[in-house]
Amino acid sequence: MPAFKTPYPSPRSLPLLWLPLLPCCALLAAPAAQAEPAPRSVPLERALIEKIRIEGRVRAWELDKICIDGQAYLVIAGPGGQGAPTSIAAAFKDGKPESCQLKPAAS
Repeated sequence: MPAFKTPYPSPRSLPLLWLPLLPCCALLAAPAAQAEPAPRSVPLERALIEKIRIEGRVRAWELDKICIDGQAYLVIAGPGGQGAPTSIAAAFKDGKPESCQLKPAAS
């Protein structure tokens, strides 16, 4: 009588199935090779391009258009422009990402 074959591998071959995944596991377990860069600080006065106020009947929002690394972003503050910023989004002009430059540092 022939031996019954299952569609599953035998328990003896299971360790061999994990061999191709070992390099991936090693990458996940390895510490970061590069140190994290130090945080940068840019004064808002240099990065601010313009302030935009959007008013409705009940609420108002203030958007600050700022420049970071040559790209314009809209920073959305809470209602009335009070409190911490709630979100940030890339600014577009004529269907393309808007580029910008930081204002020169005051001396």
